[in-house]
Amino acid sequence: LDTRRKVGGYKGYFVQYKNECVYTTWISTMKLGPPAGLYHSNLPEGFAVLEDSWCVPDMRGKGMHKYMNQFRLLALKEDGFEYVIAIVKSDNSPALKVQMDCGFKVVDSFFYGKFLGLFFSTYKKNVTEYNL
Repeated sequence: LDTRRKVGGYKGYFVQYKNECVYTTWISTMKLGPPAGLYHSNLPEGFAVLEDSWCVPDMRGKGMHKYMNQFRLLALKEDGFEYVIAIVKSDNSPALKVQMDCGFKVVDSFFYGKFLGLFFSTYKKNVTEYNL
């Protein structure tokens, strides 16, 4: 959190329910972070990335991620962004369904990992792109 604040180019959002943070999510407008950032660190002009959404287990399945996706997409469109990228682990079918329901399409997949301090491919990810 502190690193993102210092680096800049990130917007963070959270949902509070009964005085507790139950959902957090981010937008990056400058960098495509790990794991994809291993390959493409700077975003092209007009691109943004939906990053690191997290929800407490009790609140999952209640439509919060879809709502926050729509909120972030609208904010990006209002800020003049043309393309949005989302990265979803291939085994996270609920998150992939939400992205697809929000208009994203799968455009690529890749692998990543780390062993003895060196990056290598291990996990399949789905890269989804949304054209605003």
